[in-house]
Amino acid sequence: ATNAFGMGIDKPDVRFVFHADVSDSLDAYYQEIGRAGRDGEPAEAVLFFRSSDIGAQKYRASAGSAESEDLEHIASALAQQESPVSPETLSQNLDISARKLLNSMHKLEDIGAVEQLPGGEFQLITEESPAEIAQDAAQQQEVDQQNRRERLAQMQAYAECRSCRREVLLRYFGEDYTGPCGNCDNCEAAGALPNAAHDATQA
Repeated sequence: ATNAFGMGIDKPDVRFVFHADVSDSLDAYYQEIGRAGRDGEPAEAVLFFRSSDIGAQKYRASAGSAESEDLEHIASALAQQESPVSPETLSQNLDISARKLLNSMHKLEDIGAVEQLPGGEFQLITEESPAEIAQDAAQQQEVDQQNRRERLAQMQAYAECRSCRREVLLRYFGEDYTGPCGNCDNCEAAGALPNAAHDATQA
């Protein structure tokens, strides 16, 4: 399975997709289960879920945060460079691990303050002060984390819902579908028949 749209296993007769852990969003989940039944024949997607799984995903969603002090420190070091500098040199000069440095660099790239050149070197491409750069990056980081938390909450709501799962999924993607689909676990448990007004193919 994959959560990269347009990519994945090109095998039409996959009959099952099992999730041992909850996906981080409905977008990812829908793409992952979309590997099953691409030949039009019945297929089954099974998610093994318990509420504690969300805690692990919340931890992952907040992982990789960069400290404002580090962001400002790196921006200040870049501002003092007269030419692009390699990440190895910056890591040594600032006494920051390569992993921590690159994570911070990605945050600075996200706000358009830093550019990585084809050779791997970094350079500052903004006139803002290091303090302003760090503030902008920290604010963007918070927005990104909030978006991840909201997507995870939607995934949790789907996993815990007691209504037609096909309806929940398709409405999330903007389709005006009304269950029951007659195929998901909730509809089967309720003994619901497919809504005759809609295609009952399993989502």
